[in-house]
Amino acid sequence: MGESGNIDGDATNLAANVNKEQVTGQAGEGESEFETSSSSEGRQEAQRGYQEVYQKYKMMSDAVLESESIPLGHRQTIRKYFESIRPQPAEEAAAKKSE
Repeated sequence: MGESGNIDGDATNLAANVNKEQVTGQAGEGESEFETSSSSEGRQEAQRGYQEVYQKYKMMSDAVLESESIPLGHRQTIRKYFESIRPQPAEEAAAKKSE
């Protein structure tokens, strides 16, 4: 138990043949395309959004835990879940600082 995969077979060979090539180009006339993959502003916005959504659903779950008859074991599981996804203090401070 607790294992998966082919435990009785041969070990997987992880050696790989990688061909590395250097591609060069020439600058010329015409349009250029570029893409920004990430920005600090985008990360801050995402952190604020995450904190807002977290707070909303945390309050909803607390209300349900208080108003409905849920077995104690399930209540503890729900509380542990929200504790595990809670924004970390460093994330909260960064989001407040950017506002």
